[in-house]
Amino acid sequence: MTTKTPLIVATLLTCISIETLACECTEPEIEQAYANADLVLLGTVADVMSNSTTSGSIAIFKSTQRWKQKAADQMVITTPSDCMYTWQRGENHLLFLTKGNNSLYTTRRCMGNKSEADAAASVEWLNENAD
Repeated sequence: MTTKTPLIVATLLTCISIETLACECTEPEIEQAYANADLVLLGTVADVMSNSTTSGSIAIFKSTQRWKQKAADQMVITTPSDCMYTWQRGENHLLFLTKGNNSLYTTRRCMGNKSEADAAASVEWLNENAD
């Protein structure tokens, strides 16, 4: 092993660790997720595209239920590459969104998002407590 090999390995491990740690979190309870969100939607991912600006992705989302404010039935939602929330076309999700400076709604991991299959208790809480 050359003297440069340990340095290269250490640098790679540091980069991997920083990327991993950048998104370690505990998902918030429903009350906190709701309080932090500008808009909450339940619905289906109609389409997904890569976002060349942020290296994240963009989803066309068709909502069936909305909380906190009125919203269109179909919306464009972004997720940045750091802490990217993963979604696939045809999947159903409960999403907690914030409105960015560009007037687009965005979400990411650590905001309380869930697949619809895991969201029954959250949806019940929203129906009973949300605006």
